[in-house]
Amino acid sequence: MIPAIGDITPDWISALLGDGARISDVSAQPIGTGQVGATYRLSLDYAAGTGPETLVAKLPSNDPLSKATGKSHLTYLRESRFYQNFAGKRPMPIP
Repeated sequence: MIPAIGDITPDWISALLGDGARISDVSAQPIGTGQVGATYRLSLDYAAGTGPETLVAKLPSNDPLSKATGKSHLTYLRESRFYQNFAGKRPMPIP
């Protein structure tokens, strides 16, 4: 699990993308106003290979109370399970 935006590195993203993509730089800009989460648009620069120019990272909140609320209500677990179990398998829009 990635606990903070500073832990998302070019090497980490390169490993996730695979297919010979090697990220040389990643920058993050906050987007949205999540209640128990922090959302960022990641802009990627490639040293090798190709891939998406941007990605969105959804992380636990930076606020300790919001983060504790998300954990106690199983918000993070429910959302990740939605993507694991339903994303792309049902006729519905997926963010």
